[in-house]
Amino acid sequence: MMKSYKSQFALIHFFLICFCGTGFCGKIIYPWNAATAIVKAGESVTVWFDADDGHFLWSQASANKKADATMFYIAIFDEVDEATAIFKCSNNPPASDGSKFLTLDGLASDFYLRLVGQAGKLLRDEIPLDTTVPTITAKKIPDDIRAQQISDMEFGMFICWSLSTFSGHEWTRGVTDVSYFKATGCDTDQWCKTAKEAGMNYILFLTKHHDGFCLWNTDTTDFKVTNSPLGIDVLAKLRKSCDKYGMKLALYFSEGDWSWIEQELPKDGLVPGSKEWRNPIWRSSNRPDLKKKQLKELCTNYGPIEFFWMDHAQGTGGLDHKATVDWVHKFQPDTFVGFNSGEPAGRLCIRERGRPGKVGDYNKHSEGSYTGYLTAEFTYPILPNHVGGADWFYSLPKHDALCHPAEKLYADYLGAKKYGNIFSLDVGPNYEGKLRDIDIKTLQKVGQYIRGEIPLTPTIPTREYK
Repeated sequence: MMKSYKSQFALIHFFLICFCGTGFCGKIIYPWNAATAIVKAGESVTVWFDADDGHFLWSQASANKKADATMFYIAIFDEVDEATAIFKCSNNPPASDGSKFLTLDGLASDFYLRLVGQAGKLLRDEIPLDTTVPTITAKKIPDDIRAQQISDMEFGMFICWSLSTFSGHEWTRGVTDVSYFKATGCDTDQWCKTAKEAGMNYILFLTKHHDGFCLWNTDTTDFKVTNSPLGIDVLAKLRKSCDKYGMKLALYFSEGDWSWIEQELPKDGLVPGSKEWRNPIWRSSNRPDLKKKQLKELCTNYGPIEFFWMDHAQGTGGLDHKATVDWVHKFQPDTFVGFNSGEPAGRLCIRERGRPGKVGDYNKHSEGSYTGYLTAEFTYPILPNHVGGADWFYSLPKHDALCHPAEKLYADYLGAKKYGNIFSLDVGPNYEGKLRDIDIKTLQKVGQYIRGEIPLTPTIPTREYK
C-alpha cells in the first residue's frame, strides 16, 4: 500500500520533463529500478518501482501481448487517483519463455503517459495533494485503546445490496446466473456523502450474503459482481468513496454459503415458507479453504477493515469461530470480529435487530458467559415493519415512503454514545444503486440533530439514554 503520493507525482513530473522538455531518450537509470520486473504476456504481476525515499510508485501491473510478438505493454492503474500509465517495452527480443525485461529504452518513442481524473488535476495543481492513504497497522494496538477507537465510531451505515434487492425476499435461493443482479448503477459516493451528512463515521458493507454472490472481484468463484451486467468491483469503488468522504470501512460476511454445498438441494426449499425451507442441508456448507481464501482477499486487497460482522445464520462454512478470528488477525490484527449467533468469539458483541446497552447487561444469556467482548454493535433496518418484500435490503417500490423517523434514530444514536456501543443503521440501495429519497432526507435530519442545528422535539425519548 502506498504511503505517500508526493514521490509518485514528483516522478511523474520528472518523466514529463524528460519527455516534453529535454527530449531525453536514453535508458532511464534513476530514479527507476527498471529491471525489477520480468513480465509474461497475459500475466498479472506486482511491479515495484523504487523511489529514493523507499516508497514505490506503482504497485499493480498487467502485461498483454499485442499483435507484434516482440511488443509487450504494461498497463498500470493507480487505485486511488485513477491515474493510468502505459509503458511500452523496447523492441528487444523476448526470452525463449516469452518473458521480457521491463525497460524504458528509447523514451521518446516507447514511453507513453496519460493522466486522467483526479491525477491530472493534482498534476496541474488544480486541487491540493492529499498524502494520507489508509494503511494496515502491522503491530497490534493494545486492546483497551483499540476498543475505544471502535466505540468512538459511534454511528454508521450498513449497506445491504445484493441478489435479494431484486427478489423481494430476504433470502434468495436457487439463483446461479449473475445477470440476476440487475443493478443499473452504483453510486457509492452518494452512500458515503449521505452517511457523512448524517453524522456517521463508517460504512458496514455486505460483501456476500448466504447465496454466495460476491460483491468484490474474488478469485474464488465466477459468481461475482464483476461478471454481472454491472461489471464493477463494488467494494473497490466503495473503498475509494470511503476515503474521499472520510468514512471508515467495516465488512459483513456470511459464513455459510449455499453455492458451496455439494449435495443436491431440495427444489421445494427455495421460497420462504416452503416445505424444505428449513432443511438442515442449507446450513451444511463445508469449505473452510474457500472461506479462508475469501477472507484473505478482503483483508489484503481493500485496506484496513475496522470490523467484520459475521453472519452465522447458515452455519460456519466449515471454519469454527475462533479459527475464523485467528485467520482474520493473521492479516489485520486490529480488526474486531463479531458473530450474530453461534459460538461466542472475537472482541465485538453483535446485536442483530438490537438496541443500546452495556456489554454483559443487554442479553445476559448470550453475553454473560463470554468475557472476550470489549464493545458492542447493534443494528436494525431503517424500514419499519411492513408486509411483503425484504427488510434489510431494498424492499419494493410500494414501500418507498416507509422509514423510521429521524427522532427514533437519533435517540438510539444517543444510546450508543452512552454505552460506548456502535450503531449500524441498515439502509438498502435500490435497483439503480442509490439510496431512497426518504432515506436521504431522514438521515440528513438525524445529522442536524447530532450537530445541534435544529432543536430537539418532544418526540425524542432522550431521558432513557441521557
